Amino acid sequence: MLLSDIRTSVRYRLRETSASVWTDAELNNEINIAQRIVAKLIKPEFIPELFKIDETGTTVVSQEQYNLPSDFLKMAGDAYIGGDRYLFISSIAEIMRIKKIAGNDIDYQKKICYLSQDKIGFFPVPTVANNYSLPYIKIPAALSSDTDESELNDTVLSYVIDIAAANAMFKVDVQKSLELKNQTIQILLGSFKNESG
Repeated sequence: MLLSDIRTSVRYRLRETSASVWTDAELNNEINIAQRIVAKLIKPEFIPELFKIDETGTTVVSQEQYNLPSDFLKMAGDAYIGGDRYLFISSIAEIMRIKKIAGNDIDYQKKICYLSQDKIGFFPVPTVANNYSLPYIKIPAALSSDTDESELNDTVLSYVIDIAAANAMFKVDVQKSLELKNQTIQILLGSFKNESG
C-alpha cells in the first residue's frame, strides 16, 4: 500500500478529510512510528516480508558479544554458531540464572543467545572462530514520498493505521490539555495580581 493511501486511511480514522489539524508530514511521522511498533510487537510469522537471516557474522575466540545488523528490530528465532543451536532467551533473570549455574564450566550443555542493547551475546562464550547465523525481523523502511510502498502486508497495515491515528489523536489531546492548563494558570495569575494590586 502506498504512503498516500495509508495516510488517507489514517485521516479517515481521524474523521479529517483535509490537513486542517494534522499536516501530511505529521501523519507520515506517526505512520513510520506505528510501522515500527507493529513490527516489534507482532509475531514474526505474520510479517514474513521483514524476516531476514544474517549469515555474515564470525565469532571470535573468548568474545561473548557481537554487533547486531544495522537494520535489526527483533529476534525471530534461535541463532546458530556453526551447526550448534543457541536458544534465544529474552529474560535477563533467566540469563543470569543460567550463567550462575554454568559458572566457568566450558562443557555446560545449555547454549543461549541474548540481546544486550545493540549487541547479541552467546553463552557459553565461543571457544573457536566460526560463522553464526541470526534470524531477525528488520526495521520497516521509512516512508517519505507519497509513492513509497510499505513493506508490510495489508492485514498488518490495518494495525499501523489504527496506531498512527491513535497516536496523532493523543498528541492533539495532550496539546489541547497543555493549552487549557496554561490558560488556567494565566487566569489564576491575573486574578492573583488583581486581588493583590
